[in-house]
Amino acid sequence: MSDRELVVLGTASQVPTRTRAHQGTVLRWRTEVVLFDPGEGTQRQLTLAGTDRRSVAPLTVGDPV
Repeated sequence: MSDRELVVLGTASQVPTRTRAHQGTVLRWRTEVVLFDPGEGTQRQLTLAGTDRRSVAPLTVGDPV
């Protein structure tokens, strides 16, 4: 089994539907959990994916402005 796992939390963009949540991706790498581009409802999606939100590593947000 790999020590890396990429979990797609959602693929909807502006308007989520009953079957598609806002965008969000989790990378589980060994003991680290990194969250990319979290959208609205990400905490719920993390729970459904079996990831404790408290395990997510602190993030740095880059702004190209």
